[in-house]
Amino acid sequence: KPVIANVTFSPSNPTTENDIVFNATVTDEDGLALVRLKTIFQGDTINHAMTASGDIYAVTVNATGLAGEMIYAVYAEDNVGLADSSNLSTLNISAPPDDLSIADLLADLSNYVGEIVEIDGVVTVPAGKLRTSFTEAFLQDESGKGIILYNSSLDTSFHRGDSVLVTAEVDEFDGKPELIYSSIQVLKENATLPVVELSISEFNSLEYEYTFVKIWGKITERSDPYGTNAGANITIQDETGEQSIVRIWASTGILHNDSFEIVNESLDSLLQVGTLIEVSGIGGSYSSTSQLQPAYASDITEKLEGTPGDFEIYLKVAPYPFVPQLGEQINFEYSFPDDARIKLRVFDASGRYVSTLYDEFRGLSFYKEASWSGRDELNRILPPGVYILHLEVTDTKTGTLSTDTAPVVIGVIGR
Repeated sequence: KPVIANVTFSPSNPTTENDIVFNATVTDEDGLALVRLKTIFQGDTINHAMTASGDIYAVTVNATGLAGEMIYAVYAEDNVGLADSSNLSTLNISAPPDDLSIADLLADLSNYVGEIVEIDGVVTVPAGKLRTSFTEAFLQDESGKGIILYNSSLDTSFHRGDSVLVTAEVDEFDGKPELIYSSIQVLKENATLPVVELSISEFNSLEYEYTFVKIWGKITERSDPYGTNAGANITIQDETGEQSIVRIWASTGILHNDSFEIVNESLDSLLQVGTLIEVSGIGGSYSSTSQLQPAYASDITEKLEGTPGDFEIYLKVAPYPFVPQLGEQINFEYSFPDDARIKLRVFDASGRYVSTLYDEFRGLSFYKEASWSGRDELNRILPPGVYILHLEVTDTKTGTLSTDTAPVVIGVIGR
């Protein structure tokens, strides 16, 4: 009678999305009339004809689409009517795991090192762009984290904005998480870059290394490349006083060339002390200090503080009192023309100076909405009373001075 052995199936841990291939070795001296696989799943019994390749018989069972336990056995009958079957066995079909995100991988990096993974994301900086001496690129997904794509040689087959499916070995080299990829399939070009917008304080946590992020601040210091220092350092500070460094490598060619000569006069003009900028780039650090590394000139823009347009001088305050002691603030709006020096200050009813809310030169006309906390220049809560917001705008082309004022009332608790 038939001899049935080595009944196997693959994959070894099938999911609801996997087709399952069954194999068995079946022999009989009198020849075989039929070999079939019997499956019982979700109450349905199905007999599947198996095809032969020598003594090996195989059949593919389509993906079930449902999770559960499948019972199976191989049945064989020979040419003289003798039959036999394998023992009934079971296999478990599970729901597929959630797609692996970069954040999940980084959170459990030590357990993934050495594993082959499949992961998708968007290329934020391609190989050789940030630093021409490095072959690493950067991948990011919607989890808000990025990771290094590594190849031993410079690979220029993918570009910024390419949505890719990566098959790679997970590695950690000198503390850096890497995907040493064996294949990259471009799924879509010009995908939206998954940038993470952060405050400088959040960025300074050093939790966003290798991640494409955006921060903003006012330039307080700048040093250009010289000697062995192959990049410009731009220090920016936000409204809370937190600082970070924007590192512009000369090798990117977006500000300097490799000879440290300025090659982008427009960007050079923008990156001056006092300018408010927004910067996107790859998070990094040097000597435990955060630094952001832009790769393209378009990664650096002037931060617009309001709505640009063609505005005249205007000031309006919300028409009600507020109580700073309760944490309340008063909303106001104002606008100014282009090429103007703007001063917005607060005075008390006697004309004594209280605080400065805005004091800047602006080349563009803007409309802005803001709020005041009811505190003076020393951050002290002011007593109840009437105060005056005073907007002073000087046209730098003509020297003409224009003003507008609006009253503000600080109320008493319980009234």
